[in-house]
Amino acid sequence: MTHFIISLVTNKIIISAALVCFVSQLIKFFTAIFRDKKLRFYKFVEAGGMPSAHAAVVSAITTAVYLEQGVSALFAVTLIISVIFLRDAVGIRMTVQNQSRILKKITPEALKLRESEGHKFMELIAGVVLGIIITLLVY
Repeated sequence: MTHFIISLVTNKIIISAALVCFVSQLIKFFTAIFRDKKLRFYKFVEAGGMPSAHAAVVSAITTAVYLEQGVSALFAVTLIISVIFLRDAVGIRMTVQNQSRILKKITPEALKLRESEGHKFMELIAGVVLGIIITLLVY
């Protein structure tokens, strides 16, 4: 059991993914403080925003697998899953925005709906770049 725990906490793939997730959320937290002039701890765990922590994590994992194994079967799987994941993150945002616009035309209650689910393309790009850079620094 001890060997398993040591293997987990010293695994560079896990370290890269955890570190990039923490850093991206920290960036969003401090950006919100700077922008809003208020301390809001929920911003540290809130989904959405710049950079995308989800994009950062999947790009960190894919980069780390490549650095460890090169162009292997596992790298191919992580790359494909990452691309699907990133495409869905943008697609969800577009779908939610379209549905929200339609609902707002139908009912006044819909005016309270948030349209910011998912990510903008630049938020994804920033997350991917952050994930790659931090993983390269870990390695």
